[in-house]
Amino acid sequence: MATLTPAIERVLGGGEGEGPLRAWWRRRDRESLAMYWFAKEMGDSNWAPLLSETFNSRFASDPEVVVRFLRVLGRDLPPSQLLSAGEVASVVAETFRNNPGKRRRVVGEASRIGIEEMRRTALRASGLRRPR
Repeated sequence: MATLTPAIERVLGGGEGEGPLRAWWRRRDRESLAMYWFAKEMGDSNWAPLLSETFNSRFASDPEVVVRFLRVLGRDLPPSQLLSAGEVASVVAETFRNNPGKRRRVVGEASRIGIEEMRRTALRASGLRRPR
């Protein structure tokens, strides 16, 4: 993320009005949106409880995932790169296999996550405005 200092200097230097600051805030908002969604979902115990349980058990036993998680928290890695597509598929499959009486819930959780990601992709493409 670009630092705020150059934007402040340009505004204080005169002639540009608040434009540089507004541009900095817009860029900061775009860059932080994925992290906001990631943190929001991590803090919501109802978001995907069955998938979360499987992920958490993997997380506890896989040092590579722990390192990637720390990189996400440090903003060195986008949340979308915490798990590969194969790792996500593996978590879904394991959750499905371990919850034979709750398979509809597993499919529902995975579907909700996929639909939400598509909505977010559309939101990013629209420049952070809500789609109409």
